[in-house]
Amino acid sequence: FPTEVLVKEDPKKEFYFMYGPLVLAHPLESVATTTKVFSIAGFKNIQYNPAALVIYNYTKSPVKALENKGSNENLKFTTTLINSKTNIAEPVLLEPMGNTILRQVTFKQSVISSQ
Repeated sequence: FPTEVLVKEDPKKEFYFMYGPLVLAHPLESVATTTKVFSIAGFKNIQYNPAALVIYNYTKSPVKALENKGSNENLKFTTTLINSKTNIAEPVLLEPMGNTILRQVTFKQSVISSQ
């Protein structure tokens, strides 16, 4: 079934992206820290913290599929969003939310127009 990326707005006036039934997210690089090791081999608690947190804002730029091969694990998309720290438009990777650990799912409307 052919599908396209849809832009949706939530009750807080933030935007998110859907590809069929999948919600897309911007994965955040993270640092994993083991906080507890259990007596059963292989069981431990892990805390994830963002390596460098950057929040992006929505620019109404189109979302384009990258060369997706096969399963949902390989689905990747790109769009242009505004870096809220620098106010510069940057290409941003999106992938299904279930494939991420730390992520940004909703994006506030940018007050700066995209270029």
